[in-house]
Amino acid sequence: MPPTCSTSTPWPARRDSRRTYAGWSGGRPAWPGDTVVVIGAGFTGIEVATALPSRLQALAPRRPVRVVLIEADPAVGPALGASPRPVIEQALDELGVQVLTGRRLVRAGPAEVELSDGSVIGTRTAIWTAGLAANSLTARVNGTRDGLGRLVVDRFLRVPEAPSVFAAGDTAAVDDPAGHRVLQSCQHAIPLGKFAGHNAASDLLGHPLEPFDPGPYLTCVDLGHAGAVATAGWDREVRLTGEAAKALKKAICESYIYPPAHDADALLAGAARRPHPAIFT
Repeated sequence: MPPTCSTSTPWPARRDSRRTYAGWSGGRPAWPGDTVVVIGAGFTGIEVATALPSRLQALAPRRPVRVVLIEADPAVGPALGASPRPVIEQALDELGVQVLTGRRLVRAGPAEVELSDGSVIGTRTAIWTAGLAANSLTARVNGTRDGLGRLVVDRFLRVPEAPSVFAAGDTAAVDDPAGHRVLQSCQHAIPLGKFAGHNAASDLLGHPLEPFDPGPYLTCVDLGHAGAVATAGWDREVRLTGEAAKALKKAICESYIYPPAHDADALLAGAARRPHPAIFT
């Protein structure tokens, strides 16, 4: 199965979510139509799998709901590290999500999926979250690309092989000042865009360029009705759980990253880096 293309649209996109949920109130048979399989137990897969039980039950309260989360790694959230894993596993258990680790998707059909261990799960809804790739536009730029297709840039976000090109967001591969490679996430895409835009304009005007610095690394994973878990640092030390983490997640999604500003003055006012919540400093 190929990786999906990266996207800035938060899950679920409204049009796609309506299409995904449509069958749950249409009287389909209980099997396999009432089983949803989520492939990939990374950040996105965990958020999708923990959101589905309550959403689907609300649409069809009299029908059984089965959510199955598939992960090739021996444990869920392999890239999230060991620290938040107990919180995530407890949430999945509380919500009744069936977790199958150490298995890969090898075939997806109209009414079933087959896993690498030979098992077959009946389902009409399989959600693929297991992978990202940079936009294919990067292939048109003369430069070095990483395994995700991102252009490798210098600390000013300039493509060394094409000095007139600056890359940002999910198309740029660069390390933070501590040597950690940025991720394809809003947390890094937003400052990447700010620094790339500033440096491209500065280059045209002959002003000094600013080295990229995204600030402290944080994660906040939504866990549906089980709350959320928030971590700080690349070792992902757990700082918040439950409703406190849920409130932070809501603030991130509704204020920090969305909705985007469409006014020039508002854009300029928000250009300065926002301070992180005190819990992470």
